[in-house]
Amino acid sequence: MKRPGLWGFARATVVFMLVRPMTAPFLRPINMLRQALALVKNVPTIAPQSSSGEEADRQALREEMIPLRRVSRRWALIFMLLSVGIWGWWLGHIVLGRWALVSLASLETLLLCGAIGLQCLVQCYTNWRARGHEGGFGAFLSDGQNVWPR
Repeated sequence: MKRPGLWGFARATVVFMLVRPMTAPFLRPINMLRQALALVKNVPTIAPQSSSGEEADRQALREEMIPLRRVSRRWALIFMLLSVGIWGWWLGHIVLGRWALVSLASLETLLLCGAIGLQCLVQCYTNWRARGHEGGFGAFLSDGQNVWPR
């Protein structure tokens, strides 16, 4: 079996030098997408723990969850408006012809919009759990009304 040696290394270097400028603009958006997916995968769960089934304990837990519901609802609305605004800004640039559909700025803007939209979903899920619902992220997404924070 013949080893490629120096010639194989030279060919790989040349191929890398030719391909790298074409793939480099997409590395940052791909890394942003991986980070956004990791955030969604590690969504925290909020499960109120009650030592006894007394009504007073349940009432205390409900009162503790009210600030969490308010904060998560506020952040979900902020992230939702920000995501829709960025999406509209991107669409305006595409329609007016300032950006190509597959340009670096266009892809980065779309990934940023997606990451902010995923953060909105995380806040909506936190609000859903703070309202006392049980289940995972799939159960949360199964009903479309859960996406709007209450």
